Amino acid sequence: MAAVANDFSTFLELVRYRGDGPISIPLTNPDDGTDFTPTGCALIFTLKAAETDADLDALIQKVSTVGGITVANPSIVTLVPADFAALTAGVTYEFDIQAQLSASPNTIRTVARGTIKFAYDITEETTISIATTTTNPAAGYSWANIPDKPNVVETPVAIVGLTGGGATKLDGITVLATLEAGAMRLVYLTSGDVLLYRLFSSSAAEASPWIIAPDDGAALRWRLQTAWRDGVPLIWNPTQSKFHQLSALGAAGAETLLLGTPITLGV
Repeated sequence: MAAVANDFSTFLELVRYRGDGPISIPLTNPDDGTDFTPTGCALIFTLKAAETDADLDALIQKVSTVGGITVANPSIVTLVPADFAALTAGVTYEFDIQAQLSASPNTIRTVARGTIKFAYDITEETTISIATTTTNPAAGYSWANIPDKPNVVETPVAIVGLTGGGATKLDGITVLATLEAGAMRLVYLTSGDVLLYRLFSSSAAEASPWIIAPDDGAALRWRLQTAWRDGVPLIWNPTQSKFHQLSALGAAGAETLLLGTPITLGV
């Protein structure tokens, strides 16, 4: 581990073997260069390909209130196999640790900053069939501390209903201060229907299945984008207030569109 002094704190240049376990990172008070005591703070470890990348493009992020980074000095950052899957051996990455004081006035300090390169390791498997860092920490690596990416369909857990609350219902997903407009989710109904929803900035009244309001009061709404039953697209019939499966029949150049029997979502 090499350290280069600068005007703010200690800049670290770390080299680790790809796949190895926790990383111990010393914390420095950027005001005076002394050891930083993180008591009462939340710590956030962020690793990016380039320092100018947006937070949403971070390759790894650990938040002490969720897990994966300890509130201590030195702080222990736990990396798991899924973390290393996003990294390329031999490449140098940028990282920092930010300390956010939980109590007023909620001050923020960057208490560690530097680069880290993950070198190739020679041994990838062992004769006793135990891979290093094989399990996630109890409350560490989770969807809660992965920045949600707009316009990307993510499925942290199987969503099997629209309303009723709870982790498996669309309206029960935590949205407030967690998701932003553009987030998308798939809903899998027991009838074989699969619905795609996208999050929009809106306070519109709930109108299932078209508009679903989050239970946590966020000024965002899930809007239905498209739907399928057993892999076949569904189209809406406003006259009957039901859906039809849409399929095609016929030889090339002589196809005919077919509408299936009217159906109700989830039935």
